[in-house]
Amino acid sequence: MQHKISQSVMKSSNFICTIFNPSNNSPERIERMIYKGMSVARLNLSYGSFEQHAETIKNIQIAANRCHERTSYVPSVAIAVDLCGPEMRTGEVDEKTLQLGDTLKLSDNFKFSINPPSDVIFVDCILVGKLKRRDKVFINDGAIVLEIIDVFGDNISCHVVKSGVLKSRHSIFIPSAVKETNFPVISERDKMNIEFAVNMKVDFVFASHVESGDWIDEIRKSIGEDIEIY
Repeated sequence: MQHKISQSVMKSSNFICTIFNPSNNSPERIERMIYKGMSVARLNLSYGSFEQHAETIKNIQIAANRCHERTSYVPSVAIAVDLCGPEMRTGEVDEKTLQLGDTLKLSDNFKFSINPPSDVIFVDCILVGKLKRRDKVFINDGAIVLEIIDVFGDNISCHVVKSGVLKSRHSIFIPSAVKETNFPVISERDKMNIEFAVNMKVDFVFASHVESGDWIDEIRKSIGEDIEIY
């Protein structure tokens, strides 16, 4: 599905740009991104519907074809999709900013899954016995980072080492918890994501939170040989 852009925008570095519905997925905006040097258009399948992402892919094709009509020589612009990987989620919360140094508690108790106290973050995975001091907790693809400072039974305290805005249903990745939890290599959500990627003939799949080469083999079996895995 690779398309072409003008040689005048060739760069020594490649730009991977996330196309997020609906703020920047119009053909006109995408065309400007291509002219400025976008090499790969990335779609984050954790957000939005497949219908929205299919529309974005169509708009990328329209924009690339417009660029092609106006130029003589063109290198490629590719389309990539993210797989979610083995991930957890926060509960329903009022949007709030976590400041550097703030002290919080993590809880897997479902009574905190909706509007927990301001100092509690709900995680939809069993945490007891899986965390230790200095473990890192990555929220929203690393936009927020916490560090565990104390674990006593189900009382798990942490502080903020990278600040950011916390919202409902943000992804959470805790490497130590993933190792202790029997997550499937390909979740039910990612099975649908892979089917979408194959049907849309995208160029790349970005695999998240990969633990071993065996995981890559499992993904390869699902997507076939035509799509590259990164």
